[in-house]
Amino acid sequence: MKKLFIIAIAVAITSVGCSNNPVLPKDPSDNVDRLRYYQEIKDERPDWTNQGFWEEDDQYFQVGESFVFDTEREAKKDAMRDATFRLSEHVRQDVDISFAQKMTSEGQTENTVLQFRNGTEMAKIVSRSVMQSISVHETYTELDVDKNEKYGYRAFAIMKINARDLKNAINRSMSN
Repeated sequence: MKKLFIIAIAVAITSVGCSNNPVLPKDPSDNVDRLRYYQEIKDERPDWTNQGFWEEDDQYFQVGESFVFDTEREAKKDAMRDATFRLSEHVRQDVDISFAQKMTSEGQTENTVLQFRNGTEMAKIVSRSVMQSISVHETYTELDVDKNEKYGYRAFAIMKINARDLKNAINRSMSN
């Protein structure tokens, strides 16, 4: 049993030592060394970090990116906040456009401005109700260093919502 434990520790140490993680710059004030590090961490990021909004398998996804924070937790929270905000903005624009088009085609010319404002309010209501259905799909965190040798964390997050939940929220809001 002891031998298995020692072998497990040796394998763990070996796998950590052989990982492809970018090496922190020896001198963060050296711009070339820091740029090399930034390029390496950019190359190590998952492919989804470069995507914005997309639809896949009856789900809507949105990627968010954080600013640099002192803790990994704060960076992840900011990335989730960013993705949620971007997803809600997409929902608001989508609903606002479809509702304004519907009302404009049914209304008279003098009522178009008032109806568009109603469409904006409806989009806000839909956006708030959609927020309850958004969930975290995946996160990714990386270590950042500035020229003053201050270390921090940058995070990326994917937020998702089921397309059916989104459509139900829109239909409920438009029927009221």
